[in-house]
Amino acid sequence: MLKLVNLTFQLGHFQLQAADFRLSQGDGCWLQGFNGAGKSTFLKCIAGIYPVTAESLSINGLACNDDLVSYKQQVFFISQHCHAYPDFSVMQTLAFCRRFYPLWSQDDVEHLQDLLQLPDSKKVRQLSAGMAAKLNLLLAAGSQASLLLLDELIAQVDSPSRHIIASYLQQRMRDGVAIIYCSHHQDEISCLLKGRALVTEGVVRQERRAEQRATGGLYATV
Repeated sequence: MLKLVNLTFQLGHFQLQAADFRLSQGDGCWLQGFNGAGKSTFLKCIAGIYPVTAESLSINGLACNDDLVSYKQQVFFISQHCHAYPDFSVMQTLAFCRRFYPLWSQDDVEHLQDLLQLPDSKKVRQLSAGMAAKLNLLLAAGSQASLLLLDELIAQVDSPSRHIIASYLQQRMRDGVAIIYCSHHQDEISCLLKGRALVTEGVVRQERRAEQRATGGLYATV
């Protein structure tokens, strides 16, 4: 599903390196590391937001360098911050973004929006961090991306919504969607994920736990 080999990225004096990182359909990986280690940068590199040098970076066999637009339709980066146009409403943001995803599922968006109680009329600039995270998740739900990259998604989301989001993501993994989740603390989402990876001073390490080698489960010591 996700295949990443010998990735490097330079930003000023900071360098990110990942020798070998892979996920299969339905896999989940908890990405850990101290502030400034490079966790968010790593997610943005996989998402195609930052240009990288890599021997291989592909999702479902589609290489990032071959067709960046099609590649980006396979992956969705989600944070607790919303970077849409501030004067757009929630409804306008969803309507605008759906044009970029040919497999967009409006039914999924409306169902999840109803559960999370995010009003259509709210302007992006009026959204709290928790509401912005909900909007980003709605965009991901509509996109039908194969890989979700979650950066501190529920850090400021209310408790009932955290459980709703975790339940939604669990179902998405059952449907074959892969997830990489960045969080400092164990929470409702990290508890769902069998794999772990550690970022230390720009170096990403993903290791196999001995008892999971036969099934391909992933684990990194922390």
